[in-house]
Amino acid sequence: MEDDVVAPTADSMRPGEPEFPQRRTLAATQLAVLAAEAWAPDPSSYTLVSTVEAVGIPDWPILIDTVHRTLHRHDVFSWRLSLDSSYQLVAVGGPETGTTHEVEQIDLRGSSRPDAHAAVQDRLRVERRCVIPLLQHGGGPTTRVLLFCMPADQGPGYTAVCSLITHHAIVDEYSTELLWNEVFRRAAQQTTAERNDRGFAEWAAESVAPLAVTAGRQAADEVVQHLGAARLNAFPQRCSAPSDAAIEPPLRFTVPIALTAAVAARATALGLPAAALHAAALMRALARYTGGQDLAVRVPMARRRSAADLESVGCYITSLPVLAQGSLSRDSIQQAARKWHGSLRFTSDRAHADVGALHTMLGGTPQISLTFENRGARHSARPISWVSLPPPDSSPKADLHVFLSPGNRHRPGDGRILWRPGILNRRGAQDLINQFLTYLA
Repeated sequence: MEDDVVAPTADSMRPGEPEFPQRRTLAATQLAVLAAEAWAPDPSSYTLVSTVEAVGIPDWPILIDTVHRTLHRHDVFSWRLSLDSSYQLVAVGGPETGTTHEVEQIDLRGSSRPDAHAAVQDRLRVERRCVIPLLQHGGGPTTRVLLFCMPADQGPGYTAVCSLITHHAIVDEYSTELLWNEVFRRAAQQTTAERNDRGFAEWAAESVAPLAVTAGRQAADEVVQHLGAARLNAFPQRCSAPSDAAIEPPLRFTVPIALTAAVAARATALGLPAAALHAAALMRALARYTGGQDLAVRVPMARRRSAADLESVGCYITSLPVLAQGSLSRDSIQQAARKWHGSLRFTSDRAHADVGALHTMLGGTPQISLTFENRGARHSARPISWVSLPPPDSSPKADLHVFLSPGNRHRPGDGRILWRPGILNRRGAQDLINQFLTYLA
């Protein structure tokens, strides 16, 4: 599909004459936004829910104000993307013209703590399945923040569960960590940045330029060459299941604290992230389905091009295939972790790859998806401290979707496995978890 693409700028992202009149295929930005909605019929598979529990909040009205100020500062929450009839990228809004977010307060101080937490989870399960109108003008906010005022803790100040609900194509987990850090630093009256973060608008302007389109195709070629003969489909023998079978709830599991601490220490000694050891153990557990062949695994990643991007909330979220070599099943866990980490670095350096070109060249997308989450750290901006909470259940983005949160020496790791009907059953998923824990040890 080819058409002219309007190149938006940081100051003006309204429909108009194309800055680059030559005809070319859709940019990776547009394809990713289209894919996020067109390829995910169940909203829960693309709705991002980031939730933290904070204690020691000195002033409730100030918390509400800081949430608004923080979201206003980052232009990724002010622009609304759209594709017009010519499939041109269009965005309206901006930090000076309004916002596309809303904040809601829920007072649960009259409930017991168990009842309050149950009410929070019930609401978040509903939010998880709400449609985010990413491409629809006037369709409602693309970002919501829920502030649950919880029963009083033993310490001073308010206790709150705060949840950000938005589209996974807008922010990633790293972005949400930046956001919550900024929110609570402001609420604690600490110094924070006040200048508008225009990183998203600047990135969007660059991503549809001719050079970016060419670079995206080249990156896609390099990823495909790196994958070689890696298989997309690791489950040739599907379990029998009717076509209308319901998706089973995720199977959640915990990594024992002693094992979590041992893996963290081993990762430090190897100079690798603990996630690399977890991924290597998972790939070894999956080897029985692949027959020892190379495998392509879909991993979500963000395109951050420089150190300056590390402070910007707006970034490009995509999912790309990462090579899991068949030899991982025969290597030691240390060797397997190094190989996986090398493959992940290779692909993440090409996060600007044209996802449409990749899909065409590979003839599909990987059957297995792996996502890492980080809930191990307790953050503090005195007198406030906060910790991340697990997200509500969702539908899988792939036939088999594994989420891993490695944990640390103070908090056990955890994870969950989701699968589509006919891929696994609950017993098979439990067997996979047991194998994973065995290899991780």
